[in-house]
Formats: sequence, structure tokens, C-alpha cells
Amino acid sequence: MSDKLTYANIIRQAILAVSTDQATIDWCVATYGFKPSVRNDLDPMNPPVAEDCPLVAFSPVGGENGQDQSEFIRGFIVRVAVYDEEEEVEIDQDSNRVLTQFFKGTERVSHLLENLVYPALTRRFNGFNCPISTEDETIESMQGFLFQARAGMTVQFIKTIGEDRPFL
Repeated sequence: MSDKLTYANIIRQAILAVSTDQATIDWCVATYGFKPSVRNDLDPMNPPVAEDCPLVAFSPVGGENGQDQSEFIRGFIVRVAVYDEEEEVEIDQDSNRVLTQFFKGTERVSHLLENLVYPALTRRFNGFNCPISTEDETIESMQGFLFQARAGMTVQFIKTIGEDRPFL
């Protein structure tokens, strides 16, 4: 791989990492019956719907030179979404009230992000000798049975002498 460091190339590599990761594909098919939809960005005015899921999307967010100017730091956001109606519910037989309720979508969206997407990204960017780290992780339910997770990712690219922008 010898593409110059651009946000488009970083996102392209993230998409390739997840869309070709066999563990991610296998889990999505086994859990939801579909391969994941992996794409660049999401429209903030139109959240994903059931038919989009399982979904993984990447958006560039910015970066900077490292403190000693020998590295570039680049950031992007990863968003995952699942549509999952399964729940664990305990009902009080006398009053018919819900005593406990747990939505499986919370567990599954977290699993998709933390146990599948993160490792796929780590393998891909470590293969370029570019450390990647996670920050600001959020997991939430949006509309009914749509569950989403979001995390900021930071990638460090080391520059070589005389290099304007490092290669991936």
C-alpha cells in the first residue's frame, strides 16, 4: 500500500478493514441474517433504519501534527447500528408489571463495536505500523429497537525525513 495520507484513504482503509473482516461478517450473518453495510459517513438528518442494519460508518473529524512534528495524528468517528427487537423481560404475574427488562440490542451493538470493529481496525492500521486508539465511546438506543454506538478513533502516522505526508 503506498497511497498518500489523506482522509479519503484513511476512511477507505477503515471500510476495507471492516467489510472484509470475516469475524464481523460471520457474526452479522449469524445474528441478523445479513452482511454488515459498511460505508463512508451517515446523514445526521436521517438516522439509519432497520433495513440499513447492521451498519458500520466512518467519518473524518480532523487531526494535527504531533508535538515534535515527526508524526501526523488523524481522527475519525466510527458509528455502528443494529436493529434488534429481542429482549429479556420479567413480568410480575399478579400485577402484569415489568419487573426487569434488558434489550439485547444494547449488548449486541456494544459487541459489534468493541469485539469486532475495533480489532479489525487495529489489525489493519497496525499492519501499516500506525497505532490506533479509541476515545469518547457512546452507546445509545435511538428509535424503538434501533441501537447505535459511536466512538472517536485516533491514528498516528510517523513521518520520515523530508516527507510532507506519510504513506499508508
